[in-house]
Amino acid sequence: MSEQSDKIAAGWRNGDHVGRPKLKLVTVGEDDVTAAAVPDQSEAPRRRRTDASMEASVVDAESTGASQRVERPSRVVEEGRSKPSPADLRAKRSGELESESNARFLKLSEEKQAVELARAQIAQWAQMLEERVEDRTAEIARRNSQLTMLNTLAKAINQSLDPSQMSSAVLELVCELFGADMGAIWICPPGQSVEVQAHYGLSDVWNRRLQRGWPSRDLLQLHMQARFSAVVSDTTKDITPEGRMARHLGMGSAAVLPIKSRTEVIGLMVIGSVEPGVLDAEDATVLDVFSEQFGVGITNALLYEDARRRAERDPVTGLYNHRTLQQMLLQAMSHADDDRSSLAVVLMDLDNFKFFNDTYGHLSGDDVLRLVGVAIEQAIDPKAVCGRYGGDEFMLLLPGTDHRTAAKVAQKVRKVLSDAGYRPSGQQQNVPLAMSYGVAVYPSDGLSRHELIVQADANLFRSKTGGGDVVSAPSPYIVRARQIPGYEMIDSLIATVDNKDRYTRRHSEDVAEYAYILGEAMEVEPDMLDTLAVAGLLHDVGKIGIPDSILRKPGKLTADEMIAIQSHPTFGALIVGAIPSLQHILPAVRHHHERWDGRGYPDALAGEDIPLIARIMAVADAVSAMTTDRPYRNGMEWPQVLTNIERGLGTQFDPEIGRVFVDAMRVRLGAAAEVDTLSKAA
Repeated sequence: MSEQSDKIAAGWRNGDHVGRPKLKLVTVGEDDVTAAAVPDQSEAPRRRRTDASMEASVVDAESTGASQRVERPSRVVEEGRSKPSPADLRAKRSGELESESNARFLKLSEEKQAVELARAQIAQWAQMLEERVEDRTAEIARRNSQLTMLNTLAKAINQSLDPSQMSSAVLELVCELFGADMGAIWICPPGQSVEVQAHYGLSDVWNRRLQRGWPSRDLLQLHMQARFSAVVSDTTKDITPEGRMARHLGMGSAAVLPIKSRTEVIGLMVIGSVEPGVLDAEDATVLDVFSEQFGVGITNALLYEDARRRAERDPVTGLYNHRTLQQMLLQAMSHADDDRSSLAVVLMDLDNFKFFNDTYGHLSGDDVLRLVGVAIEQAIDPKAVCGRYGGDEFMLLLPGTDHRTAAKVAQKVRKVLSDAGYRPSGQQQNVPLAMSYGVAVYPSDGLSRHELIVQADANLFRSKTGGGDVVSAPSPYIVRARQIPGYEMIDSLIATVDNKDRYTRRHSEDVAEYAYILGEAMEVEPDMLDTLAVAGLLHDVGKIGIPDSILRKPGKLTADEMIAIQSHPTFGALIVGAIPSLQHILPAVRHHHERWDGRGYPDALAGEDIPLIARIMAVADAVSAMTTDRPYRNGMEWPQVLTNIERGLGTQFDPEIGRVFVDAMRVRLGAAAEVDTLSKAA
């Protein structure tokens, strides 16, 4: 065993181990060394040797199935050099391991710190990313909100082409979207007057100021010079023109938006809140977009309104034209049907208009037409409709108005026009203006547009033939008469008389009216009132048989002509007597010229022998004759008429019936005078 070990050791010293399997040396004892050929493994530590000497060690040798343990000397001296002892090696190795351990621990600490730093950095990045996501989400939500607001604004703009309706809808929407509780919109296109298109949430005081023209055009132009919206968060601390304007309107915070149409600023929108801070600078961008969108919409609406106005309006007077009046009349009749109310139509014709054109020229004639249009608009209610119906004709539509009220409106127009007058260029005095008026009421005077206009035109013709400057309207008696069965025949008879003598129709209607008034004062039965109305309309129907030359003679009649005239009651009785439905008015037709003293005609009846209806008709006939203008004389004033009636009591007229009429008319005239006085004072 010792010899074998020596051979192995000698081989290591001579370099025989090169190219052979490496040996694992194991320390067994101090004298013997055994070498075993084993494969080199990574987990077995290799000891580096720096010289040719090799430290003896004890190795485990496997030979012939047995192991032997050899103890290597603790120190091998080779070539005179000393080697470290195992203890030193172990100490050294321990130090190296400790250094490695410390280095590894330090490295692990550094790696741990790096990991923690990376984690902190990642957390910071995650937070930043989350914040950016939140900001982006908020921005997207804000953009979506703005798009929704713009979409809502576009819908509000497109809902109407009426500038006022559009402005009101947009103003209310903008105030709601931005938390404002008040606002106003002014439109001031170049070369046009300032108009308040809409206001919202303002006090009554400021509403009245706006209607009176606040702010002035100059002040509005000052604010309109800005090209972008101005937002004032606290008006109490703002000295800009926008801040002052908002304070005037009672706003604590406000936004002033110029309304732009392409390259021009055509108006101004102001919204605000009583509380400061409701509006801030961040709203300015969106408000600018709003104002631009609204500017386009309101411009289109104004263009449409101007085109519609040109199509609907008369170019001379600015009133509605003939076509539009016809359309509005149909609409008003439909509304009257729905409301079960009345509708009055007043036709007005300018008297002597040809005189203005021939004397002063057509330009002066146009000035007169414009002046008449202004006078009419000043006299009527805002709900009424006024238009130019023809060359020198005008029309009024008065919803919910009866005959009497329509006549009062016409009288008011008549007075305003009379007070205005027209002063031609270069003249020192006004030329008086006058019109004739004809009134008709739906549905009592006609059930169709054509019938209504024909009736109003017929009443207008009465006014013209009566000398002009007169209001002719059907009285309640005619309304009642039209409800009587067979009135169409009565109206045909009246039209026949009218064709022979224009005076006769108006005179007959006046007689019917005065007879109706007298019957009401006498408190007769309703059926008697109807009879009086029909009798008044037909009492002169016998004039159909009188020659036209006598009826229309302007001067005094001869004795023979008077006899012919006095025959008309007899002719009338023959006509009416042939119609069974008119038998009840026969006494009025035959005896309305009888006198209380028996000196009348045709039968010279006296006192109570004269039928009651004829005695009533005699008073009404005389009153109409005295008040109506004739070619050879003017009509009397009412005081003179009533005096003449009183003088005829007991001679020409029934004293009781005549007194009732005089008293009733004085009451009516006194009330009318009082109303006129109050209206002048107002």
